[in-house]
Amino acid sequence: MHKILEAIVWAFRIRSPLRTLNENSDSKRRFFVRRKHRLDKQLFSEQKQNMSLDKRYDLIMVRVNDVAEYILQNSASPMSAMKLQKLCYYSQAWSLVWDDAPLFDQKFQAWKNGPVCPDLYSEHRGQFSVEAGGVNGRASALNRTQRETIDAVLKYYGKHSAQWLSDLTHAEDPWREARGDHEDGARCVNVISQAAMAEYYSALPPDTANSNSSL
Repeated sequence: MHKILEAIVWAFRIRSPLRTLNENSDSKRRFFVRRKHRLDKQLFSEQKQNMSLDKRYDLIMVRVNDVAEYILQNSASPMSAMKLQKLCYYSQAWSLVWDDAPLFDQKFQAWKNGPVCPDLYSEHRGQFSVEAGGVNGRASALNRTQRETIDAVLKYYGKHSAQWLSDLTHAEDPWREARGDHEDGARCVNVISQAAMAEYYSALPPDTANSNSSL
């Protein structure tokens, strides 16, 4: 347990390079991401290998609704629907990288304001903000590893506004490539694949030179 906590502490100190959103974008719009220490991933991998078959159920995927409910219960509520969608997206992305598995099977589409999961959208359709208990999810369905991944996402993305997170996704390849030739503001239902998410976020190089003060 001590080694896992130590690994997570080290992971929070790792930053990704600051990037501009596009050639004409505001230089102040920047982002960083974190990676868990390899030890955390190695220990979880060993844990999975040593698990008896009757306990493998602990690794079964949950629903996007469950992840959304956990986020709402562990954040300032109510939360804007757009911010909730983006936090679910980053939870899914970093689960693919850190845990080698998706949190849920539901897909994200490249909508004009960033990634949106239609299944979750159907729960908050027509609402600007969402409160805990309003997305038909069960936070208790998540296991410890899934909760730790979401907690790490909330720690670094949760303090930012919905618009900041939307701008961030617009700067990243998974959303941009899924949009293809669609014009800004145009309707798009192209799926952002899990493969694209895993490839992009796992390839982000660490940058230990930048600090929190750069945000």
